[in-house]
Amino acid sequence: MMWLLLYLLILASPAGCSVSAMQNFLPDLIGPARGTGPWLVDGANGRWAWAQNSPTKTLWILPTTRERVTIRGRDLNSGAPTRFQAGGPDSPILDAIVLIDPWRDSVIPGGATWDLKNQYLFLPSQVYYPSAGCYQFDVAVGTQHRTIIHELK
Repeated sequence: MMWLLLYLLILASPAGCSVSAMQNFLPDLIGPARGTGPWLVDGANGRWAWAQNSPTKTLWILPTTRERVTIRGRDLNSGAPTRFQAGGPDSPILDAIVLIDPWRDSVIPGGATWDLKNQYLFLPSQVYYPSAGCYQFDVAVGTQHRTIIHELK
């Protein structure tokens, strides 16, 4: 019986973190971004040692839209949720980023043009990770859903 339980635990354990592709589509403005639209730019560069003591500065990049945007994250191994802070250091820390008018909340990175902002939204936030691990971010834009898999080591 014990061997069966051990075998089932091994089968249930994830074999690794199948991270989303890394893109470098705006190399003159931002660092590499994970995903294929939407994209995530992680200020900790995937390092848990950096992320454990403070929130991780994160930039979300989406094709321009005026539809509602909702972003949620969780550790794929434990299910533990990430927490988010969007809107500056005095804004609340929440379980999700919910933007009714993402165009209004978008920033323009230094060196970007208005033409680029007409193509992409740049949404800054802070992400609070509960531990190192493999994280899935669900990004909903209107009725469409995409995921980004990111790992902190």
